[in-house]
Amino acid sequence: MPVVASRTAVDSYYFSDETVAFFKSGDDEDMARILLNVIEDRDLRDRMSRNGLEYAARNGWDTRKTEYLDLVDSLCTEKFEEAAKATEAQPREARVSPPGGPR
Repeated sequence: MPVVASRTAVDSYYFSDETVAFFKSGDDEDMARILLNVIEDRDLRDRMSRNGLEYAARNGWDTRKTEYLDLVDSLCTEKFEEAAKATEAQPREARVSPPGGPR
C-alpha cells in the first residue's frame, strides 16, 4: 500500500520519494494534490508499494533486531560505566548513603 505523509526532516531522512509520496506540511491543497496523484496513477501506486515492501524487508525487526539490541546494550553499558566512574571519583564521604546511614 502506498504511503502519503507530511514531509518532515525525520521522515525525509529515512524515506525517499520513491517510497513515500510527501506533501508540504500544513498545506492541505498540496496534500490533496499528492493524494489524487497517487490515486490516479496505478504505476506510481504499484512502484511505491513495491518499494515500501522492500524497505520493510530491509529494515524490519526480524532483519535488524540484533543491530537494534546491540545499540541499546552499548548505550546502557556506556551510561553504566560513566556512572560508575563518577561514583569512584567522589570522595568516600561525599557518596550518597542508603537511608538510615552507612552500613
